Amino acid sequence: MHDLNFVEVRINYLPQVVAATAHAGVLILDDVHKPDYLYQVLKKLKQEPVAVYNLKPVTLDSFNRFALAVLKD
Repeated sequence: MHDLNFVEVRINYLPQVVAATAHAGVLILDDVHKPDYLYQVLKKLKQEPVAVYNLKPVTLDSFNRFALAVLKD
């Protein structure tokens, strides 16, 4: 679960968090309802050996927040 500090900090640490995720591991990214954050996350994840899954159908809350699952290849 990557929910460290403010989203600006999370973006900066995303490559290190992905690198620390085990092979075939699952990483959950919270608060991707924020368009700027989601854009930056998807941009950075394109450079990584991962598959990204939208968890909105199962994580959407009353504040319209939701998460992504990142599966490391």
